[in-house]
Amino acid sequence: MANIHSLFYEMQAYFKAQEKAEHFARISLGPSCEQWINGEIFCFLNWGSGITENTSEIAEGEKGKRDISILDPETEKISHIIEVKVVYNVNASHIKSRLKKLKKQLQAAKTRHPNVSVTGFVFCVSHEKCEEEVAFSSKDFLNQVTETMSELMPRTEGTCFTTPHKYRPETIFKLAQVGWNREKFEISCHSLYVTHM
Repeated sequence: MANIHSLFYEMQAYFKAQEKAEHFARISLGPSCEQWINGEIFCFLNWGSGITENTSEIAEGEKGKRDISILDPETEKISHIIEVKVVYNVNASHIKSRLKKLKKQLQAAKTRHPNVSVTGFVFCVSHEKCEEEVAFSSKDFLNQVTETMSELMPRTEGTCFTTPHKYRPETIFKLAQVGWNREKFEISCHSLYVTHM
């Protein structure tokens, strides 16, 4: 059976690679970033992580109401469900809304599949225009994500955070400048791993 915790950190390294990080940063400025991430995770799990070599499992994308499922293709028995959520440094209400949606997805998946490991991968993407003062800096953004996760998914509700920094997202990449539409942006991406027990 695939080890989702290990795969999460392998996936971070995959997105950290310079060319992939630059591409990720550019994608994040446009539409459908979350769908692109789902596709990248699907490819990574099937062809970049070795789950198909080391286990009898494969990853399937967007089947039913699940973002990604890991299952045995012969029996169709699911061992893991991964829900992906992208959060931007827009404002506190955006963060809360996105993380509430993730919580509902995790709870719904656990209700439908009580004996399956249900995991959320949260990607926190920060865009800051260069040479311009921002109301919601990358540091403030990560603090807000941490506070919101603590509020929405405390351990008492049966949600266990397995990131080594508790509720704090970990940095995948921070790029100095990405140019778009005659403007320069400093873009960073951080991630958090959460399991619904």
